[in-house]
Amino acid sequence: MLFPNPVNNLRFLTQTRPPISQKTRGRPQAFNDKTDQNTVQALDRGLLLLEHLALGPGRTLTDLAEDTGQAVATTFRALQTLQAHGMVEVEEPGQLWHIGAGAFRIGTAFLRRTKVVERARQPMDALMRETGETANLGVEARGEVLFLAQVETHEAIRAFFAPGTRAPMHSS
Repeated sequence: MLFPNPVNNLRFLTQTRPPISQKTRGRPQAFNDKTDQNTVQALDRGLLLLEHLALGPGRTLTDLAEDTGQAVATTFRALQTLQAHGMVEVEEPGQLWHIGAGAFRIGTAFLRRTKVVERARQPMDALMRETGETANLGVEARGEVLFLAQVETHEAIRAFFAPGTRAPMHSS
């Protein structure tokens, strides 16, 4: 029922409609529930592919599918999606897949946010000069050390851990 006066229409509509329930804010009830039902399978698969690509130089589609336990078609679709976002690149001769510039951009956001490498550079350099050994900067990540930066010694024998490399804590 509408009235000729718009003010009356507004009163009528607001009085006859049930109140709009407030949407709850914050974390969902299952926020701390880490079961499979609370993860996105396609995202898990794509991130697993990125982790495997980060292990070394180019990888073939078949190798990635076998290593991750995914079907070749599923692996291909995930790689195509990641490629569209710049997260992976394919090298045409040989069809080798690599980490893309987009993954680097996203990964370096952690370093920009924390400024940990920037703050650690001078003490690492001093440590390298004082000991004659390579100085590494790492953080704990899932029970492993994740290397963020390194200042190499000028000695002939030295260790090298590229940024982004993971290793067991006991071997760092």
